[in-house]
Amino acid sequence: MPAVSRFRRLLTSNITASAVQQGTQILAGLGLQIYLARSFTKGEFGTIAFIGSVLAMITFIVQMRVGPLIARNVARDPDSASTWMARGQAITITLAPLGFILSALWVAAQDGRPIVIVAALVASLGLFFNGMMVIADAVLQGLSRLAPIGPAWIVGRLTMVIATIIAVELGGSVVSVYGGQALGLAIVMGMLLVAVRKQVGPWPNRVPLPDMTDLMKAGIPFAGVQLFGSIYLLADVILLEYLRGEEEVAVYRVASLAVVHLPVLSFIVLRGLYPRMAALHGKLEKAGEELTFAIHVLLVLSLPLAVGGMLVAEPLVVAAIDDRYASAALPMLWLLPMVPLRFLSNATGMTMNALDLPALRARGLAVAAIGNVALNIVLIPKYGAAAAAATTLAADIFLVAFQAWAVRRVATSVDYVTPVIKLIPALIAMTAVVLATPSLHVFIRVGLGGLVYGVIVVAMRLVTRSDLARLVRL
Repeated sequence: MPAVSRFRRLLTSNITASAVQQGTQILAGLGLQIYLARSFTKGEFGTIAFIGSVLAMITFIVQMRVGPLIARNVARDPDSASTWMARGQAITITLAPLGFILSALWVAAQDGRPIVIVAALVASLGLFFNGMMVIADAVLQGLSRLAPIGPAWIVGRLTMVIATIIAVELGGSVVSVYGGQALGLAIVMGMLLVAVRKQVGPWPNRVPLPDMTDLMKAGIPFAGVQLFGSIYLLADVILLEYLRGEEEVAVYRVASLAVVHLPVLSFIVLRGLYPRMAALHGKLEKAGEELTFAIHVLLVLSLPLAVGGMLVAEPLVVAAIDDRYASAALPMLWLLPMVPLRFLSNATGMTMNALDLPALRARGLAVAAIGNVALNIVLIPKYGAAAAAATTLAADIFLVAFQAWAVRRVATSVDYVTPVIKLIPALIAMTAVVLATPSLHVFIRVGLGGLVYGVIVVAMRLVTRSDLARLVRL
C-alpha cells in the first residue's frame, strides 16, 4: 500500500477519530478544571464540583444508559441503525424533564442559593444535549464509522473552553461555567446528528410507545451500570460536601483530576473494539484474545501515568494550580493507582457490555458502590479527602477483581500479568530519571521520564508495528 494511502487510511480510521475525541475531551476537561481551580475560590470551585457530581449521578435517568445497547444492536444489524436512532432519541426527549426536576430539587435541598440552583438548571440543559449526543455517537460506533466524531468534538470543546474563559474573565459566576459546557455539548450534538443522517438517512420522528418501553426494559441492566457506577465513582464527592464542606470537595477534586480524566484515554482503544467484540458472542477464545490485546495496550499507556504521577504528586499540584492545593497531594497518592485499575475495569466492562453481561456488571458495581458509601460515611468525618481517596481505591481493586472473574464467562485465557512484568524495566528506568532530577522543573522531569519510558518500550518491542496496524484496523 503506498505511503499516501496508508496515511489517508490512518487519518480516517476509527482509532484516529477515537484518539481525537478522547484527547480533546481530556485536554479541554483537565485544562478547564485547572483554570477554574486557579480562577475561583476553593469554596466556589467546590460548588462547581458538587453540581457536576449531582448531574453525573442522575445521568442514568435521562439516558437510561442505552448507548452501549444501541451500539451493540447496530453492530449486529447495521440495517437497523435508523430505527435505534429514533428510539434512543425519543427516550432522551421523554426523560429529560425528569433530569431537570431532580437536579434542581437536589441542589436546592443541599445548597439552596438561587445562583447555584440556576447553575444546576443550566447544567441540566447540557445533560440533555449530552444525552442526544450519546445516542448519535452510539449509532456511529455500532456502524464502525467514527470519523465524523473527531471534528465535532474539536469544534465543541474549543467552543466550550473559549466561551467559559471569556465569561469567567468578564466576571461570570458558576452559571457561566455550565453555560459554556451546555453550548459546547449542543454543538457536538448538532454535528453528530447531521453525521448520522448522512450515514443512515432520516429516521422516524415518532416512535410507538411499546418500542420505547421495550428499549427501556432492555436498557435496565445498562442503566444499573450507569447508576451504580456513578454512586461508586461520585459518592465521595457528595459525602464530602455533606460531611466536610465545599472547600474539602475542592481539595479532593484537584487530587482526583488525573483519575477523572486520564482513564478516558482507554476509550481510544475500546470504542473501536466494542463493535468487533459485540460480534464475537459465543466465541470465547477469540474474545479473550481481543481483550488480552486491549489490556496490553492499555497497561502500556496507564502504568507510567500512575507511577510518574506518584513520584511528583505535590510539586505537580502546586505547579499546575497553586500552593493553596498542596494538601491535595496525599489523596492524590491514593488515587493515582486507580488510573491503570480503571483502564482495566473499562476494558473488562466493555467486554461484558458487548457480550450480554451488563446485569452481572451492574451487580458488581452495586457491591462496590455500597461498600464505598459505607466506608466513606465512617471515615470521611475524621480523615476527609484522604479517606475518600483510600476508600475509592479499595472499591476499584474489588471491581477489577470481580470483573476479571466475571468476564471469564464470555472471554477465556485473558492474560493480565505478563504485560505488567514486561513493563517493569521501562518503569524502573523512568523512576530513576525522575528521582535523579529533583532540581529541574516538575514538568521537565515528567517529560524526561516519559521519554525514557517510551524509548525502552519501543526498544524492547513491547509495542510493535503490527500492534499499531491492528489498532488502525479497529
